[in-house]
Amino acid sequence: MEEEKKIIKECVTPEANDCISYGVDINQEVTPIAIRDTIVSCFADAHAKELEHLREFGEMSEDEFAEMKKMNVEMLIKKSFVDTGGDFENPTKDSIEKAINVLAAYASNFRNQEIVQKNYHKVMCLVRALK
Repeated sequence: MEEEKKIIKECVTPEANDCISYGVDINQEVTPIAIRDTIVSCFADAHAKELEHLREFGEMSEDEFAEMKKMNVEMLIKKSFVDTGGDFENPTKDSIEKAINVLAAYASNFRNQEIVQKNYHKVMCLVRALK
């Protein structure tokens, strides 16, 4: 666990803390599930503007809209795991790496390349800490 913390602290810069605050506690063991959930949260936040069109599906509260965006993003992320031979429900270090590569390519269609690479680096930092 100390080695995990060291790896994370070495590659996490102050501006890279955003994604890590999405539920990964570097004082605890970093798990594939925690990283997968971080990817979902980061991706939902990063693509919030692009997902605004989901509002046209009817009147809904902010909480309902947030849940709909999360479900939309989760489906995209599940597909990236499936397309690369992984399992969203039981992610591994390898399957997360493959999925995040697909997602980075997808995000490049909508986001500034520098932002995509910055977020990719944040997640890969966590992935490197996995055993």
